[in-house]
Amino acid sequence: MKGRKVKILSMCYDDVEDVIEIERKIFPAPWTADVFEEQLNQSDCTSYFVAKIDEKIVGYAGIIFPPVGRYGAGAEGHVTNIAVDENCRRRKIGSLLLLKLIEEAQNRGSRVISLELRKSNMAALNFYKKFGFRIFGLRKNYYSDTGEDAVVMFVDNVSFADYQNRLQIIRDSIGFGEV
Repeated sequence: MKGRKVKILSMCYDDVEDVIEIERKIFPAPWTADVFEEQLNQSDCTSYFVAKIDEKIVGYAGIIFPPVGRYGAGAEGHVTNIAVDENCRRRKIGSLLLLKLIEEAQNRGSRVISLELRKSNMAALNFYKKFGFRIFGLRKNYYSDTGEDAVVMFVDNVSFADYQNRLQIIRDSIGFGEV
């Protein structure tokens, strides 16, 4: 797959079966097709994307925009998931997906983006730090399958020029979607 173009597209209902296949391989407590379909039904407050190489789904990502008081959705984006097929990792696909989520959050007027990850997942922690996410705290016993704590991370400067510069450096290092 080296040297092939990755396409990041909006997830559709026809993609769910392939997404679930990746989900089951990666996560100890995978989401069901019903959960993904419910998320797709709420497109006014969610955005989900797939990464494709030669029409094969090799990753996916999602973000929700929770209501904020009486002002409605948009002030915060919350990353729900990012996953890349194990055979396609270390090829910048996760970076392309996260860039798309950040772009979507910016387009929806979000000022802050947050997420949780397993405390033991050091690779993910370092990945998010590269994008400027900082540790906010812990959610004790967050993961029901193991009781593991979740690290809460956020970035709160998504519209600032210095953050845009950081993202441009990441984009330049990826080479416009070639993996």
